[in-house]
Amino acid sequence: MGIDKITISLDGVKSHPPFNHVLWPLTDDWRYIENKENEYVSRYVNDSIEGFHVEYMPNTKKGYLSLELNIPGLLFGDNIASIYSYNMHDLLDTLNHKLNGVVALCELPHLRFWRVSKVEINTDIIGGKEYIDKLYTTISKVRPPKYFKLDRSYKDSGTIYFHNRKTRKDSTTSIKFYYKLKERADTAIRSRSSYYDCKDLINLRLGEEVLRYEVKMRRDDLKRMYQRYMGSIVYKDKRIDFIPRSKFDASFEDIFNYDFQLFVLNEYIKELHLDRTITTRIRLFEVIDNSKILSPKYKKNMKEGLRFLNGEIRRTKLSSRTLAKYIAVLDEWGYHYIYSDTELTGVSLQGIIEGLPTIQRQINQLYKDGNIMTDVWYSKATPEVMEQVLSRRRHN
Repeated sequence: MGIDKITISLDGVKSHPPFNHVLWPLTDDWRYIENKENEYVSRYVNDSIEGFHVEYMPNTKKGYLSLELNIPGLLFGDNIASIYSYNMHDLLDTLNHKLNGVVALCELPHLRFWRVSKVEINTDIIGGKEYIDKLYTTISKVRPPKYFKLDRSYKDSGTIYFHNRKTRKDSTTSIKFYYKLKERADTAIRSRSSYYDCKDLINLRLGEEVLRYEVKMRRDDLKRMYQRYMGSIVYKDKRIDFIPRSKFDASFEDIFNYDFQLFVLNEYIKELHLDRTITTRIRLFEVIDNSKILSPKYKKNMKEGLRFLNGEIRRTKLSSRTLAKYIAVLDEWGYHYIYSDTELTGVSLQGIIEGLPTIQRQINQLYKDGNIMTDVWYSKATPEVMEQVLSRRRHN
């Protein structure tokens, strides 16, 4: 769970003297991509370091620099790890070392104040193969969230998409469910069996499957989502008053934030009703029939609506608004409106967090309420130090 791939960016790079200390001389590692129609989008690109994509646009915003990286890949060597909070001080040190000879990050404003241009936030749903397969089938039948479209084009290949534009490429937000172990094996990154003995990466028992749930957002949608988060009851302002604040809304420190990521993941879990119990047709109709508050006609129409939503019948006179009311009733009762041939428990983000490997739980717990000051105090903390600090917190 947590941040996967992220693109962060900064304006005004040319204004940080001496400029030649920020970007090393543009050697053969840099490719120049010229746009003769619009010089402002001409750019230098550097992919010389595995896992990083660096772009520099000298004619845009007084020098526009962007950096794409994969945080779990950087810290654990594999993006199946779940890191959604970390010590920014240590992260900057690691990136400085990795990007030595390409970009001098120490000469620029701290990474925590950079703009986030794109981000992928995910979590891994782990369970027996039968459970994961049936959950995947349920997801392939659900009504998409408002403004989204369900894309089943790659369903048989192990991936389901929801996107908010006509195509995924044009979408500003997309939701993706896919078989993670299959993806790793198909791309020849790592064999499926090798993950069953990697307890620092993922707690996976023999025969279990991993269904990854991922939300990808671009800048404008990310800013809107962060505004919604700030207005929610789970929002915590972790920045310090006397530290200069980012001039960017939804900065790196805002987005690489435990509570914000859980907020995003929960938003779409609830919109897809995946936190509810998925039960059988017989049981769902039984629950409706046993209701003492619904009229016989309402029950009859509600069951017709469920048959339509589950693909048993192809047409219904019931309106979309009426169907939404039926879904809301079942949601209130704790049930999903799509039925299965066996009962499945709903997705619990808290349960997923509790099942993470020990070192990942420690990292997330230690830094989830951190800020620029606590990052300095806990810099280079070992697992033993983390456990001592967390033990004191629990005791207090």
